[in-house]
Amino acid sequence: MVNTLTNTSEKLSELYPKYFPIDWIKCQVNLPPEHFLDNPHLTFTPVIKDGDQLKYSYLDYENIKIKVYPSGWIELSGSLHKLANKGKHNWNDFTPLMFGDAINKLFTLYAVQPDDLRILQLEFGVNIRPPVKTKLVLEYLLEHKGKDFEQKISNDRGKYYQSDHSTYFLKIYDKGLQYQRPSDILRVEIKVRNWSSWRSKGIGTLHDFIMADKKPFLDQLVQRWNEVTLYDPTNDPANQFRKYDNINFWRAIREKSSTTYNKHKRRLKSLNAESGTNVQYLISEAIQSKVMALNDKINQKFGKKYCKVTGMDITSQREDSFLLSHTGLKNILVTHYQLFFKLKDRYLKDRWRHATTNKQIKEIAHQIRSQYTRKPHQYNSPQLFEPSMIWSLQTGQGV
Repeated sequence: MVNTLTNTSEKLSELYPKYFPIDWIKCQVNLPPEHFLDNPHLTFTPVIKDGDQLKYSYLDYENIKIKVYPSGWIELSGSLHKLANKGKHNWNDFTPLMFGDAINKLFTLYAVQPDDLRILQLEFGVNIRPPVKTKLVLEYLLEHKGKDFEQKISNDRGKYYQSDHSTYFLKIYDKGLQYQRPSDILRVEIKVRNWSSWRSKGIGTLHDFIMADKKPFLDQLVQRWNEVTLYDPTNDPANQFRKYDNINFWRAIREKSSTTYNKHKRRLKSLNAESGTNVQYLISEAIQSKVMALNDKINQKFGKKYCKVTGMDITSQREDSFLLSHTGLKNILVTHYQLFFKLKDRYLKDRWRHATTNKQIKEIAHQIRSQYTRKPHQYNSPQLFEPSMIWSLQTGQGV
């Protein structure tokens, strides 16, 4: 009998979440301090206050910082997108496979899994190709929900525009300029500065986020963008409502009444659609199209072809394949990261434990091939687990 890792029932697809790209994250790590401080592979730097009192010890690697406080509180923060790019940048699309690579890096480097990470703050958004020059979009940004956009400049983020609200920031970036890219890249993102509302919906940890329905995040990003007061840069310059491109006009009518303010907001929306090319609508469509395109990169098709060694579904692989390959392992990393960790435990030799994700995938596939080659007669009829033995991500139970 083959010792398999999971059942590939058709219902398994219901466990696989849709994808939504996130970037910077700040979490409480639900692990004891010795998990990090006693690890001989990790070197923490102490931060001293008042001359001799330890404030915290920290480790900073590829844009991920871990702080361990004397009280036992542990905090992890940084850009998962940059982590997947070796800490260098986040101007490209953060694909599901890149996200999986970042999750695997956290596990490889620190033995930290998503269910160890209680979310405190999180950024989610997309990089898109705008219908006009990014600098024009930024130039004609006026306000969001009655609050001005502030122009911010930082060494890490370059120039960006931000509208500050009590529980979140809405941020609009020129990513192309920030990283000196040849093409225009506009980033629209929300930084949730207080995660309590999402926590009340059952999304407390990074694991919860991975498993959650992502439509509310997409809906919120699109809604926040559509709430922006934007004067369409393609409007006819001779239009009588040119006054709408002046922030002082909006500041003045905000002081009058919500009825007057909303009337002019509606009029501007009509002007942008009739006099311009409706750039705001086109960007809204581009946001949704980008999220859908990223989701298309997740192979969630389940069929009747299984790996002869592991019993895993390999329908996503080549027609002639009969063992779990690089392609199948990448899909597992994206859609079922915990199962990927189980495969590592079983098939990855110790000397590859701190290798790159691609190298680990290569070596796991190699071990599976080697196991089959040594005794192929054992793997002619893989015995799959019954549906009741599916490793459920919701309960965290293994097989």
